[in-house]
Amino acid sequence: MRQSLELDLLQTLVAIADSGSFAAAAARVHRTQSAVSMQMRRLELIAGKPLFDRDGRRARLTPTGETLLAYARRILNLQDEAFSLLNEGEIAGTARLGIDEVYADPLLPLILTHFARNHPRVEVMLRCEPSATLRDLIMSGDLDMALVSKKSATWMDVETLRHEPLVWIAAPTFDHTASPLPLALPEPGCPTRDHALKALARSGLAHRVAYSSPNFSGLLTPVRAGLAVTVVAQFSAPQDLRILEEGHGFPRLPNIEIGLLRAQNRGKPADALAECITGNIEPPVWWPEPRRRAAPLPVFMDALCNPED
Repeated sequence: MRQSLELDLLQTLVAIADSGSFAAAAARVHRTQSAVSMQMRRLELIAGKPLFDRDGRRARLTPTGETLLAYARRILNLQDEAFSLLNEGEIAGTARLGIDEVYADPLLPLILTHFARNHPRVEVMLRCEPSATLRDLIMSGDLDMALVSKKSATWMDVETLRHEPLVWIAAPTFDHTASPLPLALPEPGCPTRDHALKALARSGLAHRVAYSSPNFSGLLTPVRAGLAVTVVAQFSAPQDLRILEEGHGFPRLPNIEIGLLRAQNRGKPADALAECITGNIEPPVWWPEPRRRAAPLPVFMDALCNPED
């Protein structure tokens, strides 16, 4: 009897391929790591061949897995097209979204992918700016909503979506014993800058602001050159930079709140995008102190043997 390729198994396979690990995929499909591992074991039984190779702690697909992945994407896209055609009340128009550029890479891909599948006729106008600038654009009516650092808009109605640890990052070549410590920080008024300077003041560590920029990319240039250290939300830390912790002599940093700010006069496309954002952003996570970015999990068979990892 022919077995069927269940859509939820294919969705998980695509999530693993896009995120690179079972742990990240589990967050995307709203399941536990062990549940994701069980799903992939079931999919392998259906396929009759291994789908993943053991390669350290990365989830690397076998040639069979790559072939199945291509079909999985096509099947899921066909499903989305079918739902779009059957949806008589399909929303069309424009939604204007602002996002703090520090959060764009870790948050936007999943949000935009889900939204495009369900609302293909909505144009999303994106604007990446510092949180304080986005707050002003909401007030002036130039944006429908914005993902911001909540402290930048404490006097406005911001819906908290996530708590993320702040971490110190620097190039592998950076001398973290330099005194005074050279910093690359956002311009005054940014919560990240305030948290960094307050933490250093409490610790008594000598420091100086050597570089400042309103843009995240501008800060990363001197940091990558090994000239300074900066502070970012942990999930925004680039892979080529290292995280410096208390063991390196750096003070502990607090969590930062990421929230959604909505304009009053917004249309149905914007409301649909806001619903997609709140439904596809990971829930708030409370961590008592910054941690290193979690290493990718081993392939699913190792995870099954050690479900508590």
